[in-house]
Amino acid sequence: MQLLKYLDRKQKSPTAFAKELGVSHAAVVRWLNGTRRPNNDSLDLIEKATSGKVTFNDFRKDRR
Repeated sequence: MQLLKYLDRKQKSPTAFAKELGVSHAAVVRWLNGTRRPNNDSLDLIEKATSGKVTFNDFRKDRR
């Protein structure tokens, strides 16, 4: 599942998600608009925070 879809379904803002992960709001926005991919540590945090609903594969360029 793409991160934006997950956040929409959970009615969670990028700011709230960033705070939950301990990253900047700007980082989450960049992930959402596709200008940056999360690093491996952030990918682990995202997968844990979303209970495995958003994974590494959801950020692959060919899936956009």
